[in-house]
Amino acid sequence: MATLLTSLPVQPGNYAVRSLHDVVECEYNPTLNFYGPAGGLYFQDRNVVLSPDADFEWRGLSIPEGQTLQLRFHIGNGYYLSNIAVPSAFLAGDAANPFSLYPGITVPKGGKVGIELTLPGGQATVAQIQLRGVKKYRKSERLSTLPAGMADQDLYIDLPFWYYYTLPITNSTNPAIATVPNISLLVDSDANFAWRSLMYTSTGPFNILIRNSSSERQLSNVFVPSANINGYPSVPAFRYPEMVVPRGGQFLVDVQDTSGGANTINLLFVGVKRFVALPAGVGQ
Repeated sequence: MATLLTSLPVQPGNYAVRSLHDVVECEYNPTLNFYGPAGGLYFQDRNVVLSPDADFEWRGLSIPEGQTLQLRFHIGNGYYLSNIAVPSAFLAGDAANPFSLYPGITVPKGGKVGIELTLPGGQATVAQIQLRGVKKYRKSERLSTLPAGMADQDLYIDLPFWYYYTLPITNSTNPAIATVPNISLLVDSDANFAWRSLMYTSTGPFNILIRNSSSERQLSNVFVPSANINGYPSVPAFRYPEMVVPRGGQFLVDVQDTSGGANTINLLFVGVKRFVALPAGVGQ
């Protein structure tokens, strides 16, 4: 399970004071339950409505393992956290080890976090999703103007985002024949994407070579076996420093299928969208 990097050592109802930012934080973990009858059910825009007394900084997720869900989160009706729905196996985490959102997302008081969710078919399903974070009580207003000499373009805002891709693979017992070159994984046009970690699931082994299309720079000298990536949903493969892909750009991926049989490869690129202004529905 992933570790919540920004968790506070407090219990519900206890407070941690951060005087530097003039903010008092209180742990707050709103929960939403879903029920799907046999045959499966698609929920669109189910909302977690947040408390009206303080802004909420969303820092993680608790989704019990074993739930087979497809999830896509958004803030209000504006900012989406992924390009498409992501399997819950990539986001699973319990109360002790939540899936981390870093940096956190501040949702204005009284706002909402929307969830588009697909439940599996064939049997009745009960699902629970818990948002982990803190209420932020401000003791004074933040500065409303920028310091002298600083222009708006000198600032940027990072918001968590996940790109989920399923790779088209032609199966073969010969890796040379099974190589699929120049798979284009597109990045949205609204913001640059700073890539910080990688996760994958597959039904068999494979080799991979990743390039940044803007510079054609390879991330390795040769194909890397999937066994050396170690980027499982419970243990992401972190990369440092981050790699920034310009908005509207793409990752280019070459894949060799070495499974010798049917193989489904799913990649989750974890990072942040880098904005120069806050998207609709997201607070400071």
